Amino acid sequence: MFLRLIQKYIEKDTSNNNPLERRLSKRYNLPLKVHYYDPIQKCNIQTYARNFSKFGLSFNMSNRIPEGTVLTLKIEDPWSDRPISAKAKIVRLVEFVTGNDAEGLVYEVGLKLLKQRLLD
Repeated sequence: MFLRLIQKYIEKDTSNNNPLERRLSKRYNLPLKVHYYDPIQKCNIQTYARNFSKFGLSFNMSNRIPEGTVLTLKIEDPWSDRPISAKAKIVRLVEFVTGNDAEGLVYEVGLKLLKQRLLD
């Protein structure tokens, strides 16, 4: 299963030994392919997670979906044909301007997994 196999990657990662880190769970930079349903565009979107932890993940999206919205996710397991299905709540939304004007907006979202953890 993905969770067990990813432990090999995690055990080797020593990039975040910051003593000032206050998160409950360490974040890992591994680009996982994520599919989610966008309720604004009413379609499925594919993106890549920027990072993930035991309790959630972060990725960029092109639409502003309000904080508190629950998304249905399919996270592709790089070592298996079976994706991980999960629901996650948007708990953080940061707007970035890309390019020279506000038409190139990108949103970085932080999601908290509901009823599931990515790592055991």
